[in-house]
Amino acid sequence: MSFSNIKEVQQIKIPNIDKIVHYALYTLLSFFWMWSLVKKNQPNSFKKYALLIFIFGSVFGILIEILQEYFTKSRSGEFLDVVSNCSGILTGILISKLISK
Repeated sequence: MSFSNIKEVQQIKIPNIDKIVHYALYTLLSFFWMWSLVKKNQPNSFKKYALLIFIFGSVFGILIEILQEYFTKSRSGEFLDVVSNCSGILTGILISKLISK
């Protein structure tokens, strides 16, 4: 999805906005994923769920970047997007840990 042809979006110049968006979305994804798993299941299995969410979320983010790089013409995969994704996952997990206390 590209917003580059919308005049209002073209006027907004925020450096690295795509990295910020990656970070925010993966933070929300991992937070709600952790919250739903821990709430449904045993709260004392937090570490197990945190590890699973980090692994699956990271693999998903890496896979998306690979697919963008090799299977699209208008998108490119970026290493810093992967870093933003993984940082967001860790943040979401940490926020869910803080809230669960």
